Amino acid sequence: MSGLSFAMDGNLAADTSRRAVLVGLAAGSVTAGVPMFANVSSFNVADPLLDAIQALYDGEVAFEAIHSNDWDSHGGEEAVVAKTYLPPHEALERWDQPAATRRGAVEAIRLALREEQTF
Repeated sequence: MSGLSFAMDGNLAADTSRRAVLVGLAAGSVTAGVPMFANVSSFNVADPLLDAIQALYDGEVAFEAIHSNDWDSHGGEEAVVAKTYLPPHEALERWDQPAATRRGAVEAIRLALREEQTF
């Protein structure tokens, strides 16, 4: 990278300006036409896995909101489960795609750890 000099210990020399570092990073941020750094807009990528995990959590909250004394009026416990958290739970059991975002991956790991501790 032009404009950068390294000291003997591999660290940037003290006379290297912040601007020179940023110019060097910008120059090196594209390799073979592919940006090294993501667009700002790519941070708003939808993540279906994250949505499915949130649907499970929402279903669990809905299940907990129905008191067990009221289950019969909803068709019994199995009907309440089927109306609340079962569909997203089954969707996650069949899931075969990677997370589209880091947050989706982290939430999937968090859910897996929770399931491991619970069961």
